Amino acid sequence: MIQIHTNDFVSGEEYGDSQVVYGFVAYDDSGRSMPKGSITSYNATAYKQNAVTRRVIVEFSIQSPTGDSSDFHNYSFPCLDMTQAVAIVDAARASLEAQLGVPS
Repeated sequence: MIQIHTNDFVSGEEYGDSQVVYGFVAYDDSGRSMPKGSITSYNATAYKQNAVTRRVIVEFSIQSPTGDSSDFHNYSFPCLDMTQAVAIVDAARASLEAQLGVPS
């Protein structure tokens, strides 16, 4: 069965110059690959630019539609702020749940 797990790191876990604040991963708990072309993760990430400002982006991965089970395509795009990034992540999750028939 396909599962979607929310990562909510509002507490502020940091990884070097970045901070993953919010997102999700999708996986098949039977150990099989996700369907080709499926979204497998969406994360809102803040990158430190200096002591005052942050650059916020959404990063996401898609199971390759043509490769083998270990091939993914990774993309990112900038956001105005974390509120916008979280809204985009939530919309992507709702869309994926509807597409795959996964209950919220």
